[in-house]
Amino acid sequence: MDEPLTSVTLTWEERQLAVLCSTYPGWEITYQPDKDGKLPWQARRRTCPTPLQHKFGIRILVYRSTGEALGAVLDRMVYIAHSVR
Repeated sequence: MDEPLTSVTLTWEERQLAVLCSTYPGWEITYQPDKDGKLPWQARRRTCPTPLQHKFGIRILVYRSTGEALGAVLDRMVYIAHSVR
């Protein structure tokens, strides 16, 4: 029988990463705090946008300084993707 994990503590960023990954499955999302200290949150779209989606703002790579900022921009891009084919 598996024992429950009782001493696992996730950081705020790890929790944010888990939520972002489950909310935006069309994106590969990473958090690299030691990358450059400025834009540690990165999302890479799993499929290329159509030319029209690109024209309306969908990008393949997105960098932001916080998880909240990354979530906001991904939310906008998902909206665009569903609106523009």
